[in-house]
Amino acid sequence: MIRAFFVILEIIGFLLFFIPVLLIIYIVRIFNKKLSGEMAQYFIRGVLGLVLATTGSKVELRGLENIPDEAVLFVGNHRSDFDIVIAYAKTPKRLGFVAKDEMSKIPLLAQWMRLLDCTFLDRKDVKKGMQSILQGIENIKEGTSMWIFPEGTRYSDTPADEVQEFKEGSFRMAQKAGCPVVPVAIHASDKIFEAQKPRIKAANIIMEFCKPIRIDELDSMQQKKLGVISREEITRTLSKMV
Repeated sequence: MIRAFFVILEIIGFLLFFIPVLLIIYIVRIFNKKLSGEMAQYFIRGVLGLVLATTGSKVELRGLENIPDEAVLFVGNHRSDFDIVIAYAKTPKRLGFVAKDEMSKIPLLAQWMRLLDCTFLDRKDVKKGMQSILQGIENIKEGTSMWIFPEGTRYSDTPADEVQEFKEGSFRMAQKAGCPVVPVAIHASDKIFEAQKPRIKAANIIMEFCKPIRIDELDSMQQKKLGVISREEITRTLSKMV
């Protein structure tokens, strides 16, 4: 339980003691949105790297050479709340996430997420959902890669190489922005927390970036099945890790 205590302490401490920094970055955002985003990325990547280190976990990165220089849409399997921590701490890209709308109501955390160009998806409201997608498209065009978990929720009670069906609507950002899709296979992240709640344990995690899917190289039928193609690639990659 001691690891869980320190993880919670680090997150709460960051949110409270870095309020002045948050305000400064918001002021910077008025004049320079790109700079404010880079400042927010710097602080968040640092604190989440600390959180990950506190768990005692190690992350083996594979396929970094598959990440294009341009902004992309990362799509990953989702087995743990720590998937976001791992992605932010280890992905060498300016990054925004598509998050559940409920997170937009968490004080301080929501403000940091907005600085990071995260978008909040309300699946019950079609209009708000479309606004979220449009914002994600704009972020990609401005150079911020977006990350989404197309399963829609996390699954930690299934076999390690089993990936739930991907929602095709999740790929509209890539289709509209014309950017590559990079499938990401995350293995064993659930062993940090979900496997033995409420305790946190050290885990050996593998995060592999698969070869990018370039939409303009697909035929019209394949473009409508980006979810299927991405899911198959992630499932195939995970099966080699288990």
